[in-house]
Amino acid sequence: MSNQSITNVLLSYSHKDMGLRRYIQIQLTKLCGDKVIIFSDENAETGELLHPEISKLINKADIVVPIITRNWLSSNETRDELVRANERRRYIYPLVITNESNKIGVEELPHFLRDNLHFNYDEVGSNELPVLLSLAEKIKKFQNHWRRKIFEEVRKIGDAITINEIPLERQKEYAFQEVELLKKDLDRLFKGDEFRRNVSYESNFLTHANPFFKCASKIFAVSIIKVSSFWTNVSTVEAVINYLKEQAKGNKPIRRLFVFESPTEANKFKNILEANYSHYGRSGGAVLVCSKTTYRNFLNLCRIDHFDDDIDFNKDFAILGYETNGQTAYLEATLDPRELVINNLNPGKNEFYNNFMSKMESFSQLADGEVNSYGIAKWSSIFSRPEHHSEWAYVLKKIFINYSEKITHIVLIKPNSDQRKKNKIYEMLLSIKSTFDEKLKLKKRSYTSISILKNLPKSEGFDGRFDGLLAIHNNYDFAFVVSFSSKIDLENYYRDIFHSQARQKLYELINPEVKELYKTLKNPNID
Repeated sequence: MSNQSITNVLLSYSHKDMGLRRYIQIQLTKLCGDKVIIFSDENAETGELLHPEISKLINKADIVVPIITRNWLSSNETRDELVRANERRRYIYPLVITNESNKIGVEELPHFLRDNLHFNYDEVGSNELPVLLSLAEKIKKFQNHWRRKIFEEVRKIGDAITINEIPLERQKEYAFQEVELLKKDLDRLFKGDEFRRNVSYESNFLTHANPFFKCASKIFAVSIIKVSSFWTNVSTVEAVINYLKEQAKGNKPIRRLFVFESPTEANKFKNILEANYSHYGRSGGAVLVCSKTTYRNFLNLCRIDHFDDDIDFNKDFAILGYETNGQTAYLEATLDPRELVINNLNPGKNEFYNNFMSKMESFSQLADGEVNSYGIAKWSSIFSRPEHHSEWAYVLKKIFINYSEKITHIVLIKPNSDQRKKNKIYEMLLSIKSTFDEKLKLKKRSYTSISILKNLPKSEGFDGRFDGLLAIHNNYDFAFVVSFSSKIDLENYYRDIFHSQARQKLYELINPEVKELYKTLKNPNID
């Protein structure tokens, strides 16, 4: 804040001391200059009730100066003014009016004033101007105007909270959480040397969505993994656990459908699926899994003509039910990387909402591990165990029945130590690659790229079926690497006559004994 800010000073006094207050106000106005405004309840609007008007004056003030006399001490109104000023964190500079015959002791003051700096003003003595001058200097040095503005905003927060006399449970939870978060941030800001806060959209979603999901009595949710990155973000692990724990309280019916783009993506998500199952799937909830294609078909089954696929298909979506006076009220929640929106249901989409909830409810009746005719599976806890990976692989195959994913085919070659043979093998591999590259140019191919690697460094590969690393040791001399856009392309590659012939020549060069085996294949009647 600028040092040029105007300082507002409220004089609190007993109306029996009106003349004294006017004299002090005139003197302080002269001494403080044009950067200070001295006012009292004389500035209250005419015709208004005095109590609320004084409340407005306290809100306006940076500093409150109580003119403490015997009249002030005996007045409930003036004491109440100061209590309100103290509660609103206003600075209070007491001006104690005393003389030899009428001393006012510290113990007579309100308890919150006893430690304040007092200005003892002798109303019949010779120290009145020096005391007022000291008070004026104190006022002129005041620089914490920003605090009044902050506390004004805090009061507005209080007003917003009290608008509804009977708030809904989710409103209370959200308000409490937001105030707690603000308090923690301010503690870090003013008490520590370092300010740190997670501002990722994943963290923001978990923070702001949690009260709504926690208080819901029913949850029908869709998590599109490309959108719901909070599940796997390392910085939100604790928040995710809390998110699940809060939702699971009360054994409410939770149906959550996870949407994946590939088997690999789904396979890497096993721990998250199991965590969801552990929190609510064991107690009547449902953890469901499907492909992106299936999800699109599912939405079409719900007759969502109102949805724009290019936008809404890429949003997380949920319907949240809340019990109020024996009836269930529903809200719609959507999430994308930019915003979380929670709103009343759109009356124009009632058919969609009803169909969506009905079908999600029917999917929840599947047995654990079962895949229905739509291609939606219900997660089973056994899928997370290594000895049951084959069952999980079978489910993925059914879910992604028409899925095509890039395949890399690697042939590792290690001939004997004869350098001439190694050279011949390398020349043959180059020739094979050259022929296939010509086919690639002519688009007479079923692959996307071919490369040859020599003197392989030690490296690792990933086995999708068993969810583990494969070590490739550095004792191989060559690798012939071919990439395919799909499983069908790989099968066509193996059906290619040239590939079959090239493979035979390569095998025979590496191991001459293979020639006899090929002869046997051509003449199966040979003993």
